[in-house]
Amino acid sequence: MVFVVFRLVGDAEDRLFKNIILEPQISRVDLLNRIEHVTKIPIEFQQIKYRGNELPDSLNPLESIKEFEELTVKHSSLPEWEVFLLASDIPKNRPHTAKKKQVLEASHVLQRLFTEGFFSSYAGFAIRRIKFIQEFSEYIDDYDEFIRIAVERYFSALFEKNPANPILSFNYSEKSIVGIQAGFICNVSCGGTLQRFYVKGHSAMSSHQNVDMREIFMYLLLAQIGVGPSVHIIPNIHTSVIGVNIATLEVVNFKPSHTTKLTLKAELMLDMIKRLFNVSDLHCDNYGLDINGNLSIVDFRISGSSFDPKNRNVWRNYKQQPEKLKIIREILKGWNLSKAIHDADDLFNDTKEFLKNRNISCMASQRYARYFDSINQNVADCIHDCVE
Repeated sequence: MVFVVFRLVGDAEDRLFKNIILEPQISRVDLLNRIEHVTKIPIEFQQIKYRGNELPDSLNPLESIKEFEELTVKHSSLPEWEVFLLASDIPKNRPHTAKKKQVLEASHVLQRLFTEGFFSSYAGFAIRRIKFIQEFSEYIDDYDEFIRIAVERYFSALFEKNPANPILSFNYSEKSIVGIQAGFICNVSCGGTLQRFYVKGHSAMSSHQNVDMREIFMYLLLAQIGVGPSVHIIPNIHTSVIGVNIATLEVVNFKPSHTTKLTLKAELMLDMIKRLFNVSDLHCDNYGLDINGNLSIVDFRISGSSFDPKNRNVWRNYKQQPEKLKIIREILKGWNLSKAIHDADDLFNDTKEFLKNRNISCMASQRYARYFDSINQNVADCIHDCVE
């Protein structure tokens, strides 16, 4: 047994790993595994020098090694890091389109390096990567390729919490119908189970691209009352402060409203959701019927900050329409909105905490609080006018 030193080169200063105990007869495979364990450089990216030359092509390359001799190790992707440094030197006054293109080029290099385990070995370079991402992530997090990376990280972490789950696989396709949700389709295969999600980046319509907390809340509420698909709020892969991603589970045998006739109950549900929650952008492909003939809303926006003052007149008029009033009472009983709203807000707490921790820019929390108070009042008014 001998003491050996691993010298990791490539960063501003060499990093020495001393007191590595090896057997001179160590096999090549065991040596490479030991180097990976110590330096974090994957075997396929290791460049090793021994006594100034490349590691001998031998199954036992250290047979003649002496006490305290060095093995010099570096990551083979170091030249790519130099490419990144050049690509990331972006003048502040560069036009937006040109800047975005250059940021994307630099990001592609970073992503390759990350995949190759480069930053696990070089802490100094990892810091430079983080600073670049903090400065420029707003330019790249809305690209489909980065959203896909975020999706795969999210669902891998979600499903791998259960060790019984098999390996996941992902594939992607374009939407078959332009009007049904933005973004793309992600198929997540887990063993014999295939789940299809509609994925889109989320930000508000303002030029500041802030996250609209009201909209995220409504996705959770619609799922809670059975009028919307199951939803996942997915972090972007960087530290962008402009948005998150939304993945909604495909509604099986969904029939858009222009391909089927809504029942009276579905029409009343749709009208109530619009009025109670200021839900808009409900064009014909964004809502329809599910496999059981129930209303399903798959995409929407929240409009404005004020509610139609005539809503209470609408509720009161239903008292003159016994057939509709009976259905509305059934809907309100089934939805149990007072409880559903607070349950959805509880589910939203984790997302709100994530937004806060990531410093993701949101429409002012006071605006969400006002919205939350308003919809509770709307529901109370509706129940008072239609039920009590």
